[in-house]
Amino acid sequence: MPGQPRVPTIVVDTSHSPHDRLKPVPLTAVTLTDQFWAPRLRINREVTIPSQYRLLEETGRLDNFRRPPARKRSRSRGVSLTTVTSTSG
Repeated sequence: MPGQPRVPTIVVDTSHSPHDRLKPVPLTAVTLTDQFWAPRLRINREVTIPSQYRLLEETGRLDNFRRPPARKRSRSRGVSLTTVTSTSG
């Protein structure tokens, strides 16, 4: 928040402590089936990600990542963020 002092983030590795209560688990061991996250994950998986992938293909943006490093100097396809201008004023 503006005007509020920033509290530093501290990460403490307790994985070897005999007193820790939470243990790390592999991502594959976690499933979200509740009524809040499950629908959002489904929409992302079935609608948002395929839609964004299709748009990246149609505009040629994915081709920019497929180019070999030696050809990086070739012209990129798609809208460059540095060329987009604001129309609000």
